[in-house]
Amino acid sequence: MISKRIFKNLKIIFNLYCYNSTNVRKTVLNFFFIFKQKSMILSVYYFILSFIIQTPSFEGEWVTIDDETGVEKSIIKLYVENDKLFGRIDKLLLPEDKGGLCSNCTGSEKNTPIEGLLILKGLSKENGSWTGGTILDPANGKEYDCTLTLNGKSELNVRGFIGFSFLGRTQKWKRLN
Repeated sequence: MISKRIFKNLKIIFNLYCYNSTNVRKTVLNFFFIFKQKSMILSVYYFILSFIIQTPSFEGEWVTIDDETGVEKSIIKLYVENDKLFGRIDKLLLPEDKGGLCSNCTGSEKNTPIEGLLILKGLSKENGSWTGGTILDPANGKEYDCTLTLNGKSELNVRGFIGFSFLGRTQKWKRLN
């Protein structure tokens, strides 16, 4: 619809331009010059605005930091699938953890390798955070309710809790790249 309307208006302008009247030609050329300037200004405005408004992504690789010891423990890959956020352990960083199995886990995760284990499941985006899903602690095999919140572009607050958010603990993860 819009393209037909634009084409029709351009055809009218072209027909006016083809007449020998210099005033009509000047008017048409001024119209295109002003239109070009405005569209260029709007393009630059939207380009700059896209950088300003761009929200940092939760997706990517994150280094987990133990909230009790401050030691970097693993690399977690966060990804979105069907509007839900998931996270799996890509790599264990401590030599004593490498090759370990989730012996305390239950169900299908029992005795599976910790590397490759899906620990964040089914979080939904809500007001700039991801919440409503669960996080698995491979050390004890328990699942907790979970909320993820960005703290700047390179720090992620991971809150695991039982029932109420104030009954839990928060880890800070840092972005790998």
